[in-house]
Amino acid sequence: MESRDAYFDEVYHEHAAKLKRFLVVRIRSVSDMEDIFQEVWKRFYERMAVLRPQEPFCYLVKIAKGELSKRYRNQSRRNEREEPLLETIPDEQSPFEPALLDRMDAAQIWSIVKEEPLLSYQAFALYYGFDQSVRQIAKALGISEDAVKARLYRTRERIRAEWKGADEQ
Repeated sequence: MESRDAYFDEVYHEHAAKLKRFLVVRIRSVSDMEDIFQEVWKRFYERMAVLRPQEPFCYLVKIAKGELSKRYRNQSRRNEREEPLLETIPDEQSPFEPALLDRMDAAQIWSIVKEEPLLSYQAFALYYGFDQSVRQIAKALGISEDAVKARLYRTRERIRAEWKGADEQ
């Protein structure tokens, strides 16, 4: 039987990205993402002292559902406080100008994205972080494809605005 740490490392490398994708769709707050992700892995590591599941990802999902339930059990659903979405915003510009990517690193971009409304963060994370199509994102989040495009457009515009503001300083 392999060591506990070796088994954990193997499972983590194989399933971390899928678990994050699972959680991104189900969180209600951007700040919850990393907390829940870390808690799932902590619980998994603790439970590995007793058992080694045959299907680790299914077991991780079960832990994640429990963590999500525990976190959101006592919270009532809240509507995002944002202006109404116009679902017909054109997506004429390219996703990002090469100059933007040259001047901003990923950490700066994600720090801006984390300030976005939850659905915008989810759409951006699934599109750019997990290479999901607009159609897949719309289905996962339960919104229209036009709403996904609009949220991606607005998020990119906010990133561009931050970038232009940083250039002027």
